[in-house]
Amino acid sequence: MNEIKNQDIHPSNARDNTELSKMQPSEIYKVYEKGSMKYTAKFRRALWKAHDKKCAYCGDELESYTDIHIDHFIPKAKEVNESVSNLICSCSRCNSVKRHFDIEHFKFSLAVSRSVLGGIVQPNVAKKILDVGVDLPITVEPFHFEKLLGVTA
Repeated sequence: MNEIKNQDIHPSNARDNTELSKMQPSEIYKVYEKGSMKYTAKFRRALWKAHDKKCAYCGDELESYTDIHIDHFIPKAKEVNESVSNLICSCSRCNSVKRHFDIEHFKFSLAVSRSVLGGIVQPNVAKKILDVGVDLPITVEPFHFEKLLGVTA
């Protein structure tokens, strides 16, 4: 069995990049305004299809390419990277939970939000409670893209 290396554990490696790799910048980027990039409908649709019409993080089905959020896997707060490989198809919830955090913080935050504690206990508080040895009903699972790549918890 092939060993998966950390640099290979990336959402762009778990999608079909055939159509995306053929796109020219003018087919991807519409305009840059007020600190954010706007993407063409053609790119949004191609990204949605490349991710099999699912959120790369939770795996929830996204009904239309108009419903997707385009997430920067490496957050813009850490590195300005507008390359197609850094742009990920995400649902609204995952995009709002992830914000500018790194992937491990996001994974834990998503687990908290999906648990019975979601909306009651903030992830940073849950982390502190766990750190002092209190068990909480939180299960951290691999992301959808990690499962597609064969990564286990």
